[in-house]
Amino acid sequence: MKLREAEGQRDHLAGQVERLQRGEVERLVAGKLSMPSDLLALGRGKLGDLLDADGQADADKVEMALLGLLADRPGLAQPAPRRTGPPSHGQGGRPIEPQRPGWSDVLRGG
Repeated sequence: MKLREAEGQRDHLAGQVERLQRGEVERLVAGKLSMPSDLLALGRGKLGDLLDADGQADADKVEMALLGLLADRPGLAQPAPRRTGPPSHGQGGRPIEPQRPGWSDVLRGG
């Protein structure tokens, strides 16, 4: 009975570690993919291919996998933020012109 309990605990802990590893990989690609889980679901590699020798997510390997996936399927990329409202709102589309001296400046001697 103890062997089965130990095996059950081992499997449970292995599952937790894998979820944490997947979460870290997804965190590294968040903002770059519309759905970060697509990297592992649709990518060419497996989770183990994206980890270093200590089992941590390797940012360089994740980036390479991301670039490969986006090269094959560019539609998976996070779309650029869209502007809301006309460009004249806020800082708008026109550059701010420097203040020119007016008649009040001339009269004040400035």
